[in-house]
Amino acid sequence: MPLLESAPLSATELAGDPARETAALVRRHGLTPPIARLLWQRGWRDDQALADFLNPQFSHLHAPTLLPDMDRALARIRAAIAAREPIVIFGDYDVDGVTAVVVLHAALRRLGAEISYFIPDRFASGYGPTLEAVRQLASAGARLIITVDTGIRALAEVALATELGLDVIITDHHLPGPALPAACAVINPRRGDCDYPDKELSGAGLAFKLAQALLEEAGVIAGGGPGWPAALARIAMLGIVADHVPLRGENRVLAHQGLAGLSETVNPGLRALLELALPGVARVRAGDVAFQLAPRLNSAGRLASATLAVELFTSPAPRAQAVARQLEQLNQQRRRLEMEILAAIQARRPAATAAPVALLWGEGWHRGVLGIVAARMLRQLQKPVLVAGCHEGMAHGSGRAPQGFALLEVLEGCGALFSRFGGHAQAVGFTLPAARLPELEAYLAALPAGEGPAPSLAPGDELDLPLQEISPALLSDLTRLEPCGAGNPEPWFRARARLAQPPQVLKERHLKLVLEPGCEALAWHAVQGPSVHLAAGALPLAALQPGCELEIIYRIESNARARGGWQLILRGEN
Repeated sequence: MPLLESAPLSATELAGDPARETAALVRRHGLTPPIARLLWQRGWRDDQALADFLNPQFSHLHAPTLLPDMDRALARIRAAIAAREPIVIFGDYDVDGVTAVVVLHAALRRLGAEISYFIPDRFASGYGPTLEAVRQLASAGARLIITVDTGIRALAEVALATELGLDVIITDHHLPGPALPAACAVINPRRGDCDYPDKELSGAGLAFKLAQALLEEAGVIAGGGPGWPAALARIAMLGIVADHVPLRGENRVLAHQGLAGLSETVNPGLRALLELALPGVARVRAGDVAFQLAPRLNSAGRLASATLAVELFTSPAPRAQAVARQLEQLNQQRRRLEMEILAAIQARRPAATAAPVALLWGEGWHRGVLGIVAARMLRQLQKPVLVAGCHEGMAHGSGRAPQGFALLEVLEGCGALFSRFGGHAQAVGFTLPAARLPELEAYLAALPAGEGPAPSLAPGDELDLPLQEISPALLSDLTRLEPCGAGNPEPWFRARARLAQPPQVLKERHLKLVLEPGCEALAWHAVQGPSVHLAAGALPLAALQPGCELEIIYRIESNARARGGWQLILRGEN
């Protein structure tokens, strides 16, 4: 019986007995017991919701007209297209913002709009709409501005646009301030008056919803249409994964469908990016997007101009291939800058700071890589981190925090220090005079140590799974959980394992093991001098002899070159 036609679980099956409920999930959804146990542990109780989760389809998307002001936006865009008014999409320079521009640009171009786009320069203009940018667009003849992934706090900028005769439609997923801009439409699922079922859309996801509404209204994608949902989802997926929004609900549908169709893409830029970053990879996973594709796209806005990334997706093959090579060079430069800043931070021994939120800054640190540095320091320090680079008396920075910590609220508590700030609960950007950094540091140091929920960076839902129970059916179930990421972490398992062969040390820091019954395992960065650091703690490398037993926490990763086509990835010391 198809999953979407299955009957609800009975009252007996939902009676609260974990063993009985897990058995019901096995029976109803054809799951192996370990994966059914994992899903039950993660709170999946509703039969239909789980069926949708395991089989995400475009039909699961909510009607875009449920979003606030969507009807106003559609009416204004229809009028602009009919009157041939110049429309400008105003985007952001990260992957989410860039892909939002591409998605909406493609839809409006398909509908015959007079369309262009504008992305501010990270270094000259900073984040979001500015008064100068509004004046520039007005003087260039724009009549309608549609923001994507930005603009929810642009009150003065929208007021100026109105004064200059421009209409503005805001589409933004960031948290609104106390008041909304007086735009002709403000599409944001986080509005206080919004009852849209899915609050977690990314900027690209929200642009997809506006494109969906426009194309459905025009009959372009009604009843499935000629490939438009899939084509747009492939681009939106990049922004969704890169922005680390929870991969649940509509984000999961778009990410799943976008990943599933990557091999079929005819977009020259996307094909060039895949061939350069993931040569020979038959099945692209969310982790490949996060760690291979997204950094290359982000490098444009970090070190040059984000319009390069838009150009990648909107150019014919020869130009797209050249842009992809340019992004590769920028990404290599980004890595060097990042390593230089991390080395400077490590020289200061930042782990010694006792502040609940760490603040790290330095003169001349490149603004384009501070978000990546903050993310790395978050993992190292296991606490929220703000990183700022100073230049000509101003400090520009980024912050990252784990799930469960409202970093934006922390900045709002000392908002008077900043020239500008904004972002998400777990990712923020800010600007302030460099002379005020000690004040910010003192404020952060004085925060109550227990403020907010205790953040945890560990997956925290490991299941006991002996290696002998890994089977083709379980491996198939793991693919049903994908895409994994924020809000749907990749499963980790716990086992005791016996070493079958002497270990191999790779590049003096990684460990390769063969565990009975023949499972290959890798532990990245586990070797530190004469010691090995695994989940159970540190132990001498010399103690790893065939026959010895280890306690491991592992995940299972596809690898065509490994025995059986898979290998274990071991977690390091907790």
